[in-house]
Amino acid sequence: MMKTGIAVAGLFAICLTAGANAQTATEKSAQCGETFKQCKAQCTANYKDDAGQRAPCVTVCSGRYAACDAGVVYDKAKPWVDDKIKKAKPWFEEQADKAKKLYDDLMKEYGSGGDSAEPQKKTKDNSI
Repeated sequence: MMKTGIAVAGLFAICLTAGANAQTATEKSAQCGETFKQCKAQCTANYKDDAGQRAPCVTVCSGRYAACDAGVVYDKAKPWVDDKIKKAKPWFEEQADKAKKLYDDLMKEYGSGGDSAEPQKKTKDNSI
């Protein structure tokens, strides 16, 4: 009986996870808003007569809402950002190759700096 209960609980958790992943961005955003409303209502109930205590509580709710909504936006934007990065990567690689070629050409033309003449030594006639 105990094993059956654990199996049912495990199956229920898997279904909940699959259902959460299947949510649309709109549903997730609405869920963020509903969670914020509940949190704010809890702050109001807990600190009904104390605005000084209620304000930080509502601020925490707002921060949680912002984080939740940002996660929704991130999930929605991630495929687009990944695509843009994939398309831009060859351009960045080309620029890096050009910069390396320019550096190599300059090093061939001007040397590594060790070939330059010795600077004039200080004497009492040429020092300040």
